[in-house]
Parts: sequence; structure tokens; C-alpha cells
Amino acid sequence: MFVVSVKSSKIRIILLLLFVVIVLVCGMMFADKKVTSSAVAEGAISLRAADDKQRIAYLSQFGWDFDIEPAQVREVIIPSEFDSVYDEYNALQKRQGFDLEKYKGQIVKKWTYNINNFPGYENKTGYVQANLLIFNGNVIASDITLLGKTAKTYTIDYPEDVKNDTKN
Repeated sequence: MFVVSVKSSKIRIILLLLFVVIVLVCGMMFADKKVTSSAVAEGAISLRAADDKQRIAYLSQFGWDFDIEPAQVREVIIPSEFDSVYDEYNALQKRQGFDLEKYKGQIVKKWTYNINNFPGYENKTGYVQANLLIFNGNVIASDITLLGKTAKTYTIDYPEDVKNDTKN
């Protein structure tokens, strides 16, 4: 049997415990926040979306100009089993650091906003929309969707190829 005796003061023990608590609290705060863009990786993007102010702040972080009144708010169920469409959508979300796999079968809120500054569609209301999926006050998925004949879904901080895809 091996026994170690360490003599330390109460102050050292308290400081050590305080340090451990701080590390644990910080770990819990950031545990579910994954990278949704390069800005998130730098710690500049908030995923909070529990109220109007936070949802507006979330979209604004990416430089979008949008109608602050949502075009639609509804509850959706993340399917328990993904089909090819959901697999493709989740692959887009994974590129942003989200993963809908852990939300299978959950009811989430979907907030849709009209985007006004998408390249090639500036100030054409109803052609481009931002979608936010919210669970427990946090964004769990987001995208920009181009509607109509050239329908396509993009990451929230639209990729470099947007200008090539939006030729009218």
C-alpha cells in the first residue's frame, strides 16, 4: 500500500477547489457550442436565440439584412429516421458544426425570416429566407434558402460560390 501525505493550507485547498469549479462551469457553458462558421471558431458568434432580440442578433452576426418580423414561426419535428433529404440537410448543418442526429424525434421551433441582401436578390422580398431551428433557446441548425426555380440551401454565412449560383 502506498500512502502520500501532503501538507497544505486551507487557502490553497480553497483556491484549488475554486479553480476546479471555474473550469467546470466554463466547460459546461461551451460544451454544446460548436463551430457554425469561422467567426464562431474565434468565439465571436452567439448561438442563443431564446427571444426576438437574440434571434435578430444571431442573424445580424452574419451580415444579413432581413425583415425583423419573422415570415413564419412554426413547430417542426426532427424525424426519428432521416431520409435522403434530411441526410443532405444534416450534412450541410455538420459543415457548420451543428448535428441534428441528437435531436431526432424532438419538437423544435422553426423561425423563418425574409433576407433582403442576398447577392442578385437585393430587396426582392420572399425570394430568399433564413431558417433557424431553435431548441431550448439555442440555435441547433440554420440555413439560407433561395426559393423558386433556382432553389438551393446554403450555410448561414453563405459560401464563396453564392455569386456563381445566383445568375438570373
